[in-house]
Amino acid sequence: MADFIRLEAKEKAAEIRAKAAADAAIEKQNAVRDAKMKLSDDFDKKEKALAVEQKIRASMDESKQRSRLLAARDEFMQKLAAEAQSRLATTSGANAASYAKLLKDLIKQSLVRLDGESKCEVHCRPQDVNVAKTATSSAVSELSSTRKVEVGVVADNALANSSGGVVVWANNGRIKCNNTLEDRLSLVMADLTPVVRDLVFPSARAEVRTKPPVHFAHGGPAPAPVPAPTHATSTAAAHSGASAQPKAADPFAF
Repeated sequence: MADFIRLEAKEKAAEIRAKAAADAAIEKQNAVRDAKMKLSDDFDKKEKALAVEQKIRASMDESKQRSRLLAARDEFMQKLAAEAQSRLATTSGANAASYAKLLKDLIKQSLVRLDGESKCEVHCRPQDVNVAKTATSSAVSELSSTRKVEVGVVADNALANSSGGVVVWANNGRIKCNNTLEDRLSLVMADLTPVVRDLVFPSARAEVRTKPPVHFAHGGPAPAPVPAPTHATSTAAAHSGASAQPKAADPFAF
């Protein structure tokens, strides 16, 4: 009976040990699985955070590069405007006949804009008095069929350093129509700057830019670069016909 009890106890102890070993193995597997899942989740979070950080850094670098590019383009456009301004000084002396016709057209345009005024004064450079008088007579003669206006010509010392053109006064100087060459140039530059910029910098018109690749820290393959959407051709360029011209070499290409 004692041997039977002892054998039964041994079998029961072996069964308990086997069950304990199986439970321990299961617990170990569960612990290892949970640890692996936690590590995988942590790695995925860090990988995504790194990818986002690299995209943000790449976007910031691109924005800085574009800012430098735009600043260089603006500086070039300012130099272009300054060069056009400097060339205005030679306009009046380059061709006397053309300048006389230009004065006549400027005076006529000013009088048309001052419609309703019966008395006006044409202020011009002292050196343009004679030419301005002839141009004023021609302008008034062309307008005689539509309106009667009394126009005088005044040599204005304030315009002595001007490149040319006129300023037409009305209502004792309370109304002024500025048609100097400097004023006309500023108006033209304001209207045509987009067109000129498109002609000078054709690469900014419609060029595909490639985003920089993002490299992951664990050494996996980087995704293929995705081309950025192209910019539509500007309306001003379409009217000027610049979009049909071949691309020129652009030192400021982005």
